Amino acid sequence: MNGEIAGIALIYNYEQKKRENLRTSLLIFKYLKWSIFAQLTYLLKSLHIVGQITESGCYLNNIAVYPKYRGLGFGTKLFGAIEEEARKTGSKKITLDVEIYNEKAIRLYERLGYKIEQKSPVFKIRDKIFEFFKMSKDIEKNSA
Repeated sequence: MNGEIAGIALIYNYEQKKRENLRTSLLIFKYLKWSIFAQLTYLLKSLHIVGQITESGCYLNNIAVYPKYRGLGFGTKLFGAIEEEARKTGSKKITLDVEIYNEKAIRLYERLGYKIEQKSPVFKIRDKIFEFFKMSKDIEKNSA
């Protein structure tokens, strides 16, 4: 907007996500160090839900609109661009994870056609509790 970046998004297709999983695992180990073993149960529980996609899907890892641009429709526009790019790669579905307490984001995603598929188990890393909804949208039939 007027030469400034209003928001960002990071999305992976299936092959990119597979490659990124190794890097993510290394970062988790670097962050948790040896306390990873105390958190292992929580991490393993979350692996079956958080960040999971099929071969014909994309994973929206992160999306953000800078605070001064929120409420102006940029999130909706950004999702339109994300879905268009995902279709270009042959993806038929976009999956994302959202913390269950992020009600504003959940409302936006639902308004844009994303549906809650499942809820992650509660897990704790250090002193922070995490719980996510896995949401997705079939983009194959929405070729607008």
